[in-house]
Amino acid sequence: IMREVEAPGPLEVFVVYNTPKDLPEIEARLKELELSDNWPEGRRFRVMRVHESKSKAANLNAALRAVQDPYVVIYDADHHPDRDSLLLLWEKMLRTGVDCVQGSYYMRNM
Repeated sequence: IMREVEAPGPLEVFVVYNTPKDLPEIEARLKELELSDNWPEGRRFRVMRVHESKSKAANLNAALRAVQDPYVVIYDADHHPDRDSLLLLWEKMLRTGVDCVQGSYYMRNM
């Protein structure tokens, strides 16, 4: 998503997760990615471990409190959006007055 998906403007990607135990190698890599300034078009990669969470809903609530953009698209870890899917989804959001959607504009089994 950070390098391949076309966006209609600035893009901030949140990776939000919960885990009952520390994952030092994975969390170190996520921190590395978050600190990188090598993303195209000024994109931002943010990582949030939600310590008190035990559910996807709690993760989403934490992320939504941190989002500053008026529009939100939610992808799950198993989504593989096509390059133009966010542009198509964005146009539909504006046309229909929707502020938040989950998933790819079109999905494919992988």
